[in-house]
Amino acid sequence: NRKNVKIDTKQTMKKLLTAETKRRLTFPLLWLEVLAIIVLNYYNVLQSRFGFTVTSNSFLYENAIVLCILITLNCTLHLRGEREYGTLSAKMYLGYSKKSVYLTESMISFFECLLLWITDIAATFICCVIAHYDFEITPKLFITAFSYLALLCSVSQLTNALSMTLSSHALALLIIVAVTALLIYYGTEITHGIIQPKR
Repeated sequence: NRKNVKIDTKQTMKKLLTAETKRRLTFPLLWLEVLAIIVLNYYNVLQSRFGFTVTSNSFLYENAIVLCILITLNCTLHLRGEREYGTLSAKMYLGYSKKSVYLTESMISFFECLLLWITDIAATFICCVIAHYDFEITPKLFITAFSYLALLCSVSQLTNALSMTLSSHALALLIIVAVTALLIYYGTEITHGIIQPKR
């Protein structure tokens, strides 16, 4: 019955997603990264001195490179571990399709990006409030923030796709680094163009 197959597929995906979410949430590296982002914002905002006027918006895209590296590291280490310890093969043996595994990894990576992004944004603004930097809630602010999230999600999906399809970890990592560098460069250029006031 097609209807029963669809229900089973949904239940399978839900079960796999729940199990993977619990695994990631108990992964110490993720929470060390959250702590590292908070400490990084503390030093960038509160321990720095500037010879020109800055606002909280100036720090919004500051940690993009660091977060991209952390996300790439998370995805690469996780999928490499899945292969080396036979977890990926075990999932296939239990009846999970490669598509289901990939979709699950994509969703989990999105949640990780969201967690690190929210941590970075919140830590930035809290530190800026403590430092008494001005900030304005404008459309440009939201465009910048969501372009930042889009960049992180693009990096995570690219990492997952290459790690799942390429057997050579070195080649996958090389391509990921090259494309990530381009994404960061063009993302930064576009964001700076949005933030800079018109003359």
